[in-house]
Amino acid sequence: MTYEEFIKQYRMRAHEELGYDLERMKFYPEGYTSDDPAKLEWIRDSNLRYTGEENTKLLTDILIMEVPANGNESTLHRIAIRQDVRICSALFPLLCTGMDGNVSAEGK
Repeated sequence: MTYEEFIKQYRMRAHEELGYDLERMKFYPEGYTSDDPAKLEWIRDSNLRYTGEENTKLLTDILIMEVPANGNESTLHRIAIRQDVRICSALFPLLCTGMDGNVSAEGK
């Protein structure tokens, strides 16, 4: 399975099994940047959280998923796919079988 196929299947399983809205999932690839000051702050915060480095380009892939809550409420979850394989393994053990700690697969 290529990395891109893994991301696609991860999103579909989150939608089908956990009820996450595909329209409210956004994938930001490593290297992503923005001219928007709010997005740049988010990028810096994500980099610090997941890599310990400050940078205006993402240093790892990030998936944002809006999680349904009570009624019209929801919360946003930010997942660094390569760093958070344990989350993937807990949610979708069969999908992640054979993946190493870096989610390395051909194609990435």
